[in-house]
Order: sequence, then structure tokens, then C-alpha cells
Amino acid sequence: MSESLAIPCNDECRPTARWTAVIAMSVTAFILVTSEFLPVGILNVLSADLRISAGDAGATIVLPGISAALAAVLAPYLGRRADRRDLILLAVLAGVLGNLISAAAPTYALLLIGRLFQGIAVGGFWSIALAVVPRVAPKGVHIAKVMSVYMLGVTAATVLGVPLATWLTGAIGWRAAFAVISLVCVLAMLALLRFMPRIPVIDHFRLRDMGLLLSSMPPRVGFAAILLVGTGHFLSYAYLAPFLQQAAHFGVDLIATTLLIFGIGGVVGTWIGGHLGSRDVRYGFLATAVALMLSIGLLKVFAESTIAIVVLVSVWGVAWGCFPMLANTWMFVTAPDKAERGISALVVAFQIMIGGSALLGGWLVDHRGIDPVLMLSAGAAFLGALLVLTYASRIPLHAGVANAATH
Repeated sequence: MSESLAIPCNDECRPTARWTAVIAMSVTAFILVTSEFLPVGILNVLSADLRISAGDAGATIVLPGISAALAAVLAPYLGRRADRRDLILLAVLAGVLGNLISAAAPTYALLLIGRLFQGIAVGGFWSIALAVVPRVAPKGVHIAKVMSVYMLGVTAATVLGVPLATWLTGAIGWRAAFAVISLVCVLAMLALLRFMPRIPVIDHFRLRDMGLLLSSMPPRVGFAAILLVGTGHFLSYAYLAPFLQQAAHFGVDLIATTLLIFGIGGVVGTWIGGHLGSRDVRYGFLATAVALMLSIGLLKVFAESTIAIVVLVSVWGVAWGCFPMLANTWMFVTAPDKAERGISALVVAFQIMIGGSALLGGWLVDHRGIDPVLMLSAGAAFLGALLVLTYASRIPLHAGVANAATH
């Protein structure tokens, strides 16, 4: 890894200060991801208050995904000469504006504009932050371990963010909830200003470089495997609760408990993924893909056993916690000098996986039921695992150490 990956050394090079910067980024990620998914638990409230259909209310979730995908590509390009800390602060500022607009929106159209800004905040932040975190971490710490600390914020948001936002909305109303999150975004900006060092650009970002990145075999194999395995997860996760109710005959309380166990497994998986990635990201990713394949594929087989279903969902949660950790680490250790481009491509890939899986999964459930969705998900994870297994021995890995330098 080249020396240019490190930030200039100054008083902020103390290990404690660097870990504080990583934690500040993790907390900011928690806030932005929670804000992105806030409407998930309140679609019925939004549709009633704004007098729109449930489908129209669902656009408050879909639109941020589209704008996030665009921002993930455009933010590094438009800010290709800017200090990375400044870009991160601008992204969080977009979150402040988006939540304020949403809080004050008198009409559905204005609410969508607010949600558009929120997507820009998430996509812009992710595309820059994921490439920056290893550069601000203590020198010599493996990237996978650094990313596990950062990703705890994201994982916590997926487990606690939506329930927390739903509770907050019930307590003070959805407009006040958006306003509160806007205020918290301002506090996050102040924390970033206090703890984040300035981070000069490594290399000028060009849009065509994303295509050139994938012309190299190691990141191309990783990108394809990530798309396959990620699609396997997103395709079936949206229908886990209906499966538990209809096929496994779980009650409402048991479904809630099982989903909570999945979330806890995700937190544990983030920690495990950090260790797997620091050892060998190729075989860590392979193990994760196999775990996803088996845990999803065997759900129907053991549908009559409550204990087996809970165990399988737990394994699924742990594997999913590992997945984003290993996906990010893959790009760093296979193309460290092109990490920012690789992360931008990953953010776009995640939005494609989420949107594409929702469309395909919805069509399959309507026309064929849940079982084919589970089988297709397991098949996608299997193909991802097979791809990694086929090319693993031919993929060289770089050191993957934060702020490393070779002489």
C-alpha cells in the first residue's frame, strides 16, 4: 500500500485521537442510516396525515435509495479536489437540510424533496467515509478491525434505529422526530469538526475509473460475488416475517423476538467479520456466503421446528453482520490505491441490490409464493461462494493495514 494513503502526521496522530475520529464517524453513520429508514415504521401515519396512499408513502423509502446511488458516484467526482473531511461535513449538512424540510413539509411533494436530500446525505457520506475511515485510524491496525468499529454504527442502526425512530414518532409525532434527527445531525457535524483531521485527496476521481477498477480481476470477482450474495440476502429478508408467520406458524411475539435475535446476530457478526477480514478476506467471505446459503436454504426444510428456525435465523444474522464488513475489506485489500472508487461502486451496488431485490421478490411472492424466493436467495449465495472459491487462490491480497506505508 502506498504511503499516500496516510494523512499528514501532526498532533492528531495520537492513537486515542484517531480512534475518537473513527467512533465519531460510526456515530454519524448510525444517525444517517436511522434517518434514512425512519419512514419504514410510520408509513401508515404518513399516509393518513398527508392523505396519500400507502404506495405513495413508500416512495419516501425508495427515493432516498435512488438519490443515494447517484450521490455515491457524483460526490467523489464533483469533490475530486476537495479535502475529504469537508465532503463528509457537506454530506451531513444535506442530512440536516433533508430532515428539516421533511419536518416542515406541508405537502407530499415537499416531503419527497426532503427525502431526496436525505438520500444525497447517505450516499455522499458512505462513498467518502468508507474510504476515509482506514486513513484516520491508528497506524498499523488492520483495516478489517477498523471497519468493524465503524460498521457497528451501521449495524446498530439496522437493529435499533427503526424501532427507536418509530418510538420517537409515537412519542412526539413524525414531524418532531425529523426535527430531532436534524438537530442530532448538527451535533454530529460539531463532533466531526472537533475530532476529524483534515484528509487530503489521494487521487483525482474520474467517472471512467469505476469501469477501469472492475477491469482488474480481484475487485471484479469481489464485486460480482458481493452482488450475488447481497442479492440473496435482500431478496429473502423482506419476507422473513411473513415466512415465520405462514410457514413456521410463529405468533407475533415470537416473530418480534426472532427478528431481534437476527439483529443481535448482526452485531456479533460485525465483530466476527473484522477478525475474519484481518486473517484472509477471501475465505472469510466464502464462509459467510456458505452460511447465508445454508441458513436461508434450510428454512423451509425445518419450518416445523421452532428451535431449528431460531438457530437458522441467528446464523443468518451473524453471516449478514459479517457481509458488509468483508465486502468493504475486499475492496481495500485487493485495490488499496483505488479504494474510494471501489467503495463508490459498492454503495451503488447496495442500492441496486436493495431496489432490484424488492422488485423481483415482490413479483415472485405475488405469483409463486415465498418458497421460490428462499430457494433463489440460497442459489444466489451459492453462486457467490462458488465464484470466490474458484478464484481465491489467484487473488493477491495487500497488507490491509491502516495508514500503512511501504518503502
